[in-house]
Amino acid sequence: MNSIKSRDVFYVAGYDPRGYRYYYSLFKKNSLLQNKINNLNLKVSKIDSNEKKFPFFNIDSNKSITTKYTFLNWNDIVKDNWPENIFYILSDFFYFLKIYIFSGLCIKFAKESSTQLIAGLYPLFYMIISYLLTFYIIYEAYNFTKNFSNIVLAILISFLLLFLATKFIKFLGKKLGVFWLSRIYAFCARWSNDEIKDIENRIDEFSEIIVKTLKENHKKEDYELILSSHSVGTILAVSIAARVIKKCEEENIDSSCFKLLTLGQCIPLVSFQKNSTKFKKDLETLANKKDLIWFDFTSKIDGACFPMVDYLKTCGINSQKNQGPKFLSTRFFKLYEKEEYKKIRKDWYKAHFLYLMATQIKGQYDYFNFVAGADKLENKINQENQ
Repeated sequence: MNSIKSRDVFYVAGYDPRGYRYYYSLFKKNSLLQNKINNLNLKVSKIDSNEKKFPFFNIDSNKSITTKYTFLNWNDIVKDNWPENIFYILSDFFYFLKIYIFSGLCIKFAKESSTQLIAGLYPLFYMIISYLLTFYIIYEAYNFTKNFSNIVLAILISFLLLFLATKFIKFLGKKLGVFWLSRIYAFCARWSNDEIKDIENRIDEFSEIIVKTLKENHKKEDYELILSSHSVGTILAVSIAARVIKKCEEENIDSSCFKLLTLGQCIPLVSFQKNSTKFKKDLETLANKKDLIWFDFTSKIDGACFPMVDYLKTCGINSQKNQGPKFLSTRFFKLYEKEEYKKIRKDWYKAHFLYLMATQIKGQYDYFNFVAGADKLENKINQENQ
């Protein structure tokens, strides 16, 4: 059967300290807007947060399909690795220099994705230019004060200027999203070195709830389960999916209805790392899973992803013909009016979240149809790509 009567969607957000309520709000607001485009008339229920570990809401459409949308929360781990203190921010910056610049890893980024290289160098240039300008102003102020007053006052003013400049650099950096990028890069490098507390246990918990759900619905023919993920969440999704597949094979559970949707992926931030052996094995598990339905959407205007990069190939992982992820472009330029698209291109932060937002024109990419429409995921996407 092509139509779906019931569906489970498990969603993994990116590297974001904001919790599930933010993403629920984002979905509800944009699904209403998208209803005007796709005519699905999706109705989003209130969120059920009684299940604290796995809060969810239900989606009903005009095609008599019910979708349960469950959040796989890990924002508490993000918060634990989200420095606000300027000294920790600088620590992340120097860690970034060590892992990506001094190691020569940036050369590999340049070969695979110039967009990602530019995004990666953005924090570097911001910090260098900011502090060069700061020290130049301090130098001039020091000389001026020393000549017209005394050296003690000159030193005190120099330290005051350094303090104020650091405050301003932090404030402006937050506004420009500079530290968001440097945090992501540092986090992914630390993850590959097994330095992130509780992340492995959380991935196990996520895979277990998915396996449990597959067991509960294994007799349904008109059912699918989609693991949807965005940004850094796609990295978690790879490991979650690999464990789901292994557990299903061990317990002889039918996983043919299990599907993977990765949006705005930045998987090479981990797979390129020297110590990412465990993660590469997870990729290999997925690459060799026969008939796994896996769609990977990226966009060139998204500076925080690796657009159309075959991360299996870059890792030296061979997949069988017609297996592994199907790499697709969102073609956002076809989904928005020209003037709106021009604005979006200048707003790189919004461009990175566009995967989860309503469009202005009906077209190939429609997240809300993917996760709540009547047809099977593969039919919706394959029809648009024929």
